[in-house]
Amino acid sequence: MLMELLPQMQSGRVQPFQQDESQVSFSHKFKKEDGKIDWQKSPQEIDRQVRAFCGWPGTFTTIGDKRMIIHQAHLDSGQLVLDVVQIEGKNPVFWTDFWRGYKGPKPDWLKKVKF
Repeated sequence: MLMELLPQMQSGRVQPFQQDESQVSFSHKFKKEDGKIDWQKSPQEIDRQVRAFCGWPGTFTTIGDKRMIIHQAHLDSGQLVLDVVQIEGKNPVFWTDFWRGYKGPKPDWLKKVKF
């Protein structure tokens, strides 16, 4: 899209215009804690949070006594599916591989995740 727009701007076919100040919305500066998943939210809201906070501040939850970063997730028939997770201090892994090797207690939020 940028490759199409730049020549049009250069030739004067596209003109800038003022933003409508009444349509402006503001957001606070994100902090790391904003990435914490509230498992009371719907799977759709959690999926949006994972996608929106990819990179910074990232999304995370806890499993056992460790922080687990959720790098990728998606929805399947309205249910949340975790794709790539990372225990702090470890490398990212596929959720299915992580879960297969996990020996700790099952977290309450697990009922929100589709396998």
